[in-house]
Amino acid sequence: MRYIDKSKPCEPFSEYVAKSKPIAWDTSSKGKRKRLALHLHQEQGGLCAYCLEQLPLPQGANDTEIDISHMDHIRQKGNPLFKHLEFEQRNLVFSCKGYRLKPCYVIFLVENIPFAHIPQIRT
Repeated sequence: MRYIDKSKPCEPFSEYVAKSKPIAWDTSSKGKRKRLALHLHQEQGGLCAYCLEQLPLPQGANDTEIDISHMDHIRQKGNPLFKHLEFEQRNLVFSCKGYRLKPCYVIFLVENIPFAHIPQIRT
C-alpha cells in the first residue's frame, strides 16, 4: 500500500454530512456516496489502495456498470469503537472487489495480512 494524500476532502460529501448528519452509512445518500467514490478514485490515481491494481471508474460513473471496486472503511464501520469514523473521509479508501479469489479489503483488513503503509487515522 502506498501513501494516499487525504488533505483535500470531497466538499459535496463533507457538506452533506455536516448538513444532514446521517446516522448509518448504508442509509446515507447514494448519490453523495457515488460522488465520494469518484473523488477517492481520483485521489488514489485510479489504483486499489491495497494492491495498487488499476481500477475502472466506480460503478455508475460512466456508461458501463462495472462492479469490481469497493469503497472501504479502514477502521471497520460495524465496530462500535469506530462508529465516529463512519463518515470520516480519512477512513475511506477505494479498493478491488473481484480481481482475486478474495477482495483486497478482506485479505488485508479482515485476515490481517500486513501491508506497508495505511493512512493514519486517529481513533
